[in-house]
Amino acid sequence: MTPLGFALYRIAHAVSSESLEQVKALQPVGEVVMPISSEWLKLLAQSASAPMGELAGKPPPSSPAPAKKLVDYAGTYNNRCFGAAKVTVAGEHLELALGPGKVQWVLTHWEGDVFSYQPYNENAPPGTVGKATFHRSSLVLELLNAHGLRHHNACRARHLEPSGDDDVSQRVGELADSLLSATSRRHHMDWGRLISTLAAGVAPVLPQLLAVLAAILVISCPLPGRGPRLFQRADPWRVFKYETRRQVMSRAGHRCEGAVFLAWGRCREAATEADHVYPWSRGGPTSPCNGQALCRGHNRHKAATKPPWWYVLSLEHRRRSYFPPAEDVRVSAAMSDRELTRAKTSEPRSTH
Repeated sequence: MTPLGFALYRIAHAVSSESLEQVKALQPVGEVVMPISSEWLKLLAQSASAPMGELAGKPPPSSPAPAKKLVDYAGTYNNRCFGAAKVTVAGEHLELALGPGKVQWVLTHWEGDVFSYQPYNENAPPGTVGKATFHRSSLVLELLNAHGLRHHNACRARHLEPSGDDDVSQRVGELADSLLSATSRRHHMDWGRLISTLAAGVAPVLPQLLAVLAAILVISCPLPGRGPRLFQRADPWRVFKYETRRQVMSRAGHRCEGAVFLAWGRCREAATEADHVYPWSRGGPTSPCNGQALCRGHNRHKAATKPPWWYVLSLEHRRRSYFPPAEDVRVSAAMSDRELTRAKTSEPRSTH
């Protein structure tokens, strides 16, 4: 403990035990000297023992306004800060159970919808009287409402009206209100306000977002006129075999036709699999014009994705350096039903 902290502890201990003489005789601790006057000590003692609450020291009204039926006040009032406050009818009066520890307070009618209660704890000096005000679906406990954190009925949550002139207290109250009523307002979400908020946040970066989307579309779009025709009949042959496989592998020199990086270079691995440039599951035919020789790694990496335009053009560009002169380097998956039938019937069914 620092010397200043120890000195403050000595002062608080002397005031709480009503031994002001000990405080007056307090010696300097270390290099800290606490000059304290008797008037200041008296003021501190009075403020520490003064009753709290608006109703403290006041007599009950001689002819108070009648209250509603006690059962109308009963219920559970929720609060995220202090916990739930449960009001129950106990004979001719109300009882209030507050928080997880279920602190019990007796609510005595004062006037109209106002009840009084006497808290008993270390923060409530003798004579403290709190005011509990019921207002529609909310319950305001005076001694707990310094920041506008009133309790709300579980069935009808209302907006807060923080008390006091302190801006910080008002902001705390507004924040507590938003947290408190968030669950009850889920089905009443203001979609117009939400959309306008999102639009205001996106507006500054909208040109950049549109540029990125446009770049993605340009990079991923297929090459026009090379893919399967609309409503093209699926090829009955799923796998390259027989003469079709031999033609795809031999024209590539039994070497993988995949690129080293994106569209540049050619893989040096041996070709082990004949693959569809346009996937068979996406309508690509099992024909030499839609076939390519790949190693196992490139085939697994390509999977069943449609090739973009730059993939097809780079493949055709590489083929010009190793395809036989009479072999067409063009990739095409657009075939008519007659072409598919003729291609399949003209191919031998065995390698013998």
